[in-house]
Amino acid sequence: MNTKPKPKIKYLTRLLVALSLLMLGLLVWFFWGNAFIRWFKDDSHKNALIELAATNTSQQRDTAVIFYSGDGGWREIDQVIAKEMGENGYSTVGIDTLAYYWHYKSPEQSTQELAQIMQDYRQKWGVKRFVLLGFSFGADVLPFLYNGLAAADQAQVDAVILLSFSRGTIFEIEIKSWFNTVQEIDSMPQLVKIPQEKILCIYGSEEASESGCTAPEFIGTALEIKGGHHFDEDYPNLAKKIMSFIKAIKSH
Repeated sequence: MNTKPKPKIKYLTRLLVALSLLMLGLLVWFFWGNAFIRWFKDDSHKNALIELAATNTSQQRDTAVIFYSGDGGWREIDQVIAKEMGENGYSTVGIDTLAYYWHYKSPEQSTQELAQIMQDYRQKWGVKRFVLLGFSFGADVLPFLYNGLAAADQAQVDAVILLSFSRGTIFEIEIKSWFNTVQEIDSMPQLVKIPQEKILCIYGSEEASESGCTAPEFIGTALEIKGGHHFDEDYPNLAKKIMSFIKAIKSH
């Protein structure tokens, strides 16, 4: 009996494999293409920046938001929050952490570059105050960055806002970390050094047991929102919570 596959079936099999690989490549490009372009162009922090001036100039604020994305890059959650804040007078400097941390950066280097970003936008936008905002990976590194700033720079940071904050971090995006557990640096000793009135930590109800916001040593304001890591994708509501906290802290 002849068990050799027929030429037509062989051809269809190869075609399906080729199409599957093409679709996989397109998906990778869709999610991470922009970050890779920024990474290949230059390893400097400036190529990981997304500059979003406030769109509502009638409510122009004296405060800029420096927003560190998650390790998937500058995605919908970051885009929507920045858009909502821009419509309320807040200019945002986004940091695409997939591009920024694709190569290892020490906490010290990250802090130096944050200080430079603050100085650049004091001059460019004329802002005097800052909010540090981070999602996931971006939230995890923020306590280290804030604590590394000079006292004068820390004094100009009104709030440190952490979204989906975990209890540990790394300072390099590693592909294996998307699929496996990697050794992390404990973030909590850094968090407790920040003045507690500056901290807002927002976590999804589905992550309550593992969130840094619910750790026994946590200080600051912790806010639970329905959902998981992405808060059921209700990003406009998330932006409102962030802006309410900023307004409250500025009114004191």
